[in-house]
Amino acid sequence: MTPGILALLTGLFVIPGIMLYVGHRLRRRSFRARRIFWGMFFGHTAGALLATWYSMIPPELWSSSDFWRGAFGFYGMLLGGLIGGLIGFVVSIFRHPGDNAARSH
Repeated sequence: MTPGILALLTGLFVIPGIMLYVGHRLRRRSFRARRIFWGMFFGHTAGALLATWYSMIPPELWSSSDFWRGAFGFYGMLLGGLIGGLIGFVVSIFRHPGDNAARSH
């Protein structure tokens, strides 16, 4: 199995599986877990849209130096989910200390 196929399968199945696990009872999770979930969600969605966009390029327009098509096709969803989760984690570090106190359940 090539690294590109492994990245594609990871982006298609593992990242959504992680999001499914973290998203279960999301309201009861910590602030950081919620931020990571939403970052992964938006990152994975953006990666999937880019992968779909680049997959619609007709074969007549492909070339041997077509780097972006392969990069977004194989690695878009995986990197989108990971980068989105990382952004959610970083945002959760720099939150205001009184954010949880102001929220009522």
